[in-house]
Amino acid sequence: MSLPRLLYVSESVPSCDPEHGDGSSMIPYEVIQAMSATVDITLLAFGDGMRVPPAVADRCVSHATLPLRKLAAPMMRAAVFGEQLGAQQRASVAAHRAVHELSRQADVSLIHGPHAAFLARSVVGPLVVQVVDPWSLRLRMEAGLVAGWRSRYRGLKARQALSIERTLPGGARLLTISQADALSWSSAIGRRVTAIPNGVSTTSPSRPQLGPPTVCFTGSLSYPPNIDSAHFLIREIAPLLWKTHPELRFVIAGRQPHPSVLLLASERVTVLGNVPSMHEVLQAATVAVFPDRFGLGIRNCVSEAIAAGLPTVATSTAAREQLVHPALIVTDGLVPLVDAVLDVIDGRTAGGNAGPVPPARSWDAVASEYWAHCLSAMGASGAHSPRA
Repeated sequence: MSLPRLLYVSESVPSCDPEHGDGSSMIPYEVIQAMSATVDITLLAFGDGMRVPPAVADRCVSHATLPLRKLAAPMMRAAVFGEQLGAQQRASVAAHRAVHELSRQADVSLIHGPHAAFLARSVVGPLVVQVVDPWSLRLRMEAGLVAGWRSRYRGLKARQALSIERTLPGGARLLTISQADALSWSSAIGRRVTAIPNGVSTTSPSRPQLGPPTVCFTGSLSYPPNIDSAHFLIREIAPLLWKTHPELRFVIAGRQPHPSVLLLASERVTVLGNVPSMHEVLQAATVAVFPDRFGLGIRNCVSEAIAAGLPTVATSTAAREQLVHPALIVTDGLVPLVDAVLDVIDGRTAGGNAGPVPPARSWDAVASEYWAHCLSAMGASGAHSPRA
């Protein structure tokens, strides 16, 4: 009997590239490699000029990359019809045709990413859709980050996105990352949504520091909530810490830094864009600080800092759905955040909670949960065995 065949459609090339990758491209990069060897995977991804990494390509029986559409037409449709620009860049006749034909040859299809979710209507057979962060929820969150017409515009786009999300095929299994998002989105669209949290790549513990104490903040630096956090850290938190520790240094590291984040750099603040290894940033730090005031999903960078054994100070927003961990200190408000960082720097605490260290969530476990939902979709449709 042949192995079950999975069509994995990704909105971008699976990648952990420090510049062109993102939190969404990381998931298929890890999941495909961790998927059981008893599954044959066909990958269909979108991207201009990016090659499928060898580690991913070698795991697939076949893979193809479709180009993004040129910007003029997608931008016009996005403005007129309310569809997202990212979706319009992928909404080609060739994409619909490829998904239709490849899904006919597969036993089950998995679509990954909000900008590829529209392709669900071209799938033949059992279907699972992982939207990561539901676009309607993200736009609603971003409306709270701005004021005036920009806020009203994002609110309008959020309502338009929700209207589109409600048209996803009724038989599709819907997934997202965090439980809170799953509950909120489920209520909004009136159907079941399941949360599958991301895994954490293994890393070595942080090393004792010999130089001046260093505070690090990591994350995608083009993502609006992270831009807000970086500014809050340097403009509000850092001056209070420098009053007692003028030698304290800050490192802000992540993909594609926004121009306003680059302007935060100074003699005591280093901004690192597109760093090859975030683990090295974590190992060189004394404490990680995540003063997030906005955000969706589960903060991957918080999970990575904790897994590195680095004392991690985070707001309840940044620490959303993290397990209790000895390295994690959760607190809210400017003064409590400053006090928590000082406690770590001055050696009064090495973390936030006593007790055993819970094991880091593995990508093997994540991939297993993805495949369980694929099997469930196959069973519900009557596709109990691979197609001949």
